[in-house]
Amino acid sequence: MVTQRGRPRDEAARRRIVDVATTLFVRSGYLSTTVSDIATAAGVAVKTVYAAYGSKLGVLTAAHDRAVAGDDAPTPLLDRPWLLALKDAASTREAWA
Repeated sequence: MVTQRGRPRDEAARRRIVDVATTLFVRSGYLSTTVSDIATAAGVAVKTVYAAYGSKLGVLTAAHDRAVAGDDAPTPLLDRPWLLALKDAASTREAWA
């Protein structure tokens, strides 16, 4: 079995990490939340958090991206079809519609 280097084999673990990190960041703040706190709450090893996201800032970035985009897809926000449609709208009224 081939696994991707630097990513947990379990995508559910990645989602749990971001889910619990989001909760902890909102509740306790970024500075007060440790990678160990995130790992414990997600039920993974600290090493898994680092392998998945590289740093606490990487986890925050993933949480922010999910909050803005609404999902975990690797497509950059500016390349999303719904945003491109807004850009191509003839008017603000059309974009809001």
